[in-house]
Amino acid sequence: NVLRGTTQKRFDFGLSKETNITEVIKLQFRWDVFNLFNNVNFALPANDLQDATDFGRITNTVGGPRVMQFGLKLKF
Repeated sequence: NVLRGTTQKRFDFGLSKETNITEVIKLQFRWDVFNLFNNVNFALPANDLQDATDFGRITNTVGGPRVMQFGLKLKF
């Protein structure tokens, strides 16, 4: 089938560490990584029959590059 796309691969990863400051107050540190291995995910092929130049060609990607975020949460 010409309109079938390629497989999509995405691996997300997260770590967290929670530390007790007192009996009631805790501090949580988080590190999240989205698209850890930085895989390129291609979009579906163009399916517009009016535009014969791009029909069946993959011209875009979906998702984004590797993104990291850090978080700090104070629980009380």
